[in-house]
Amino acid sequence: MADLRKKVLGTVSGAVGDILFRAKNGKNYVGTRPLSFMPGTDERSVARRARFAMATRLAKPINSIYHLKSLWKTITPVGLSPYNQIVKANYSNVQSDSVGDLVRLVPDIGFSVQVTSITVDAAHLAVTLDSLTSSSGIDPASELFFQLVGVIHLTNPVAEGPDIHSFFRIISDEQALALNTEINFDVTFYDQTSQLIELYQDRKVFLTLLTLDVDKNVINYSNTFFNT
Repeated sequence: MADLRKKVLGTVSGAVGDILFRAKNGKNYVGTRPLSFMPGTDERSVARRARFAMATRLAKPINSIYHLKSLWKTITPVGLSPYNQIVKANYSNVQSDSVGDLVRLVPDIGFSVQVTSITVDAAHLAVTLDSLTSSSGIDPASELFFQLVGVIHLTNPVAEGPDIHSFFRIISDEQALALNTEINFDVTFYDQTSQLIELYQDRKVFLTLLTLDVDKNVINYSNTFFNT
């Protein structure tokens, strides 16, 4: 690495192409990236990068849901962002060209829900869940609302053109929480979302049920569940 003794460039740091600039103790230094920095082109390296890219694409809509991001923030180590933590938690459940069934929308084990039906088409998402009881740990005195949130994974385009995989978030309206009563949600999609859904044959939905207090803060959440 060379020392720039005359500051013709001012104070410089960062990289331009393969050239590295670093400022230390009032001096500018310039060098080149080590050969080890160059990304591998072997099959395993390419597949690993593609797998990581899939994990980041899945994590993006999860992280964009305020309540989910706030839950992940509570368990994220110093130096990482909730987004980084979501990628890390879901990396083992994706491959370069697929997403498994064990997607984690929430950071820990939640209360169990029994799915009666999940129907998704280009116009809307309809979800029916069995009633919850006090054994779920929900306190209706402080947990006043239900909200359904999650992610739809679209794949297998009907024609050439769209990305092979597409993800977008789902956020329902809040509804009054009641135990011992069947739970129903109907989420209507905007026109732009409907047009996107119509481009794909396969639609996998990953969801979690949240409970909220009077100020709409998350108190509790269910395990992640999905359509089959």
